[in-house]
Amino acid sequence: MDVELMCVSEYATVGDGKITVAGVFDYLKSIRFPFSYNFYVTARIRFEREETLDPRGHTLKLEYKNDAGEELIATASYNFKIAEAGVTETSNLQFVLRNEEAPFLTTGRMNISLFIDEKLVKTIPLYVGKEPS
Repeated sequence: MDVELMCVSEYATVGDGKITVAGVFDYLKSIRFPFSYNFYVTARIRFEREETLDPRGHTLKLEYKNDAGEELIATASYNFKIAEAGVTETSNLQFVLRNEEAPFLTTGRMNISLFIDEKLVKTIPLYVGKEPS
């Protein structure tokens, strides 16, 4: 398994086997706290042939925590199956999750962690800062 892409953006969609992502960022700033913000988390994960053969499927989980390990946004969990690899010997999962009105209570770093079958496979940061008033 290989996480080929994982990012935070203003917009993302999947269609016709392609991911479209616009406005990739890793830093938010606000004059006032708390505030809320809409954003997308997008991932493309490539699976080897043997990883596609499990008839039970797989689980995907996204955790949003600060450096102290405190949950900042509710964990999102999904069950999925991967299509068996064909001619290319691999198969992929393209994943887009929209976070609506996500709450940001204070400055700091949010660690967005992706787990597949309870195994941590990728973490990306989202920094939150205060804009001078």
